[in-house]
Amino acid sequence: MSVTFTAATRTFCPEFDADMLVSVPEAEELEVNMSNSNAAVVCGSLGIDLEEWGWCGGLPAEDFLGRVLVALAIQPSDEGIPSHEVPTGGARWIECGRRPGYIQERLAQLHELAAWAVEHGAEIDFG
Repeated sequence: MSVTFTAATRTFCPEFDADMLVSVPEAEELEVNMSNSNAAVVCGSLGIDLEEWGWCGGLPAEDFLGRVLVALAIQPSDEGIPSHEVPTGGARWIECGRRPGYIQERLAQLHELAAWAVEHGAEIDFG
């Protein structure tokens, strides 16, 4: 499973009588996708608890950009996590880990996405 961050705009959908977030095709190359475990770590640095959010949501681009800027300023260097076996009591489960610098790399990508969204009047949608 994974979480993808996209730029989206609100569009009224008469079928559902509600506003819906629709991905902006022009920003597709800026989408950021990561595994659930990595997304939880990156979102934690943004002050977003994905468990509380139900693993999906949206924020105004300005808010999201502010969170990214704060995280970039205070996040310590990511030392990564080596791959390791997770005890399960049965099946063999290998956690693949995370390479050093991963969090900063993803925050830089999210910064680019959020800056684009601010400039183009979009929001940040994730799920």
